[in-house]
Amino acid sequence: MSNVPTWDGNGDTIINWLLKVNNLSLWSKSRLTREAERWYYSLPFPYRIQLEQSWGLLCKAIINYYMNRLWWERQKDKAHAATQYYIRKSEMLNTTFDLLDSELIAQVMNSAPAAWSTVLTTQLYQSTVEFQSSIRYHEDQLLRLDPNFKGWNLNAYESRLAQER
Repeated sequence: MSNVPTWDGNGDTIINWLLKVNNLSLWSKSRLTREAERWYYSLPFPYRIQLEQSWGLLCKAIINYYMNRLWWERQKDKAHAATQYYIRKSEMLNTTFDLLDSELIAQVMNSAPAAWSTVLTTQLYQSTVEFQSSIRYHEDQLLRLDPNFKGWNLNAYESRLAQER
């Protein structure tokens, strides 16, 4: 059990945690801590018994509770560079969906600034690895194309975090 990563209920770390434990066949409620543990034990006992039957059921319950609409909206403001935007978006999508490379590329581009398509020729990429490398290569140009993209506004995000504390 010591190899199973813990999670404290922090929404900022949920994606990374889900990726770490996604392939585990056994799961134990004892690995939830703090807010996540309190949430779990607030659930009705019969429902907890159902969740303990498989990692997939527990994972779905955690996603449904913690990754709500507000959580998704907050994630949009966190990336401040094109590569970070891609990484965060692909982590979120890969955690919640089983997408082909072409589908993942399309989903990333759907919420990216429209101007990105003038630089990134998505139909030419054979894999998400190529796509991610291209984003990295063209990062400065992508930033100049749309400096108002929410993902670039790290200072506004940090200011908002400071106000929330």
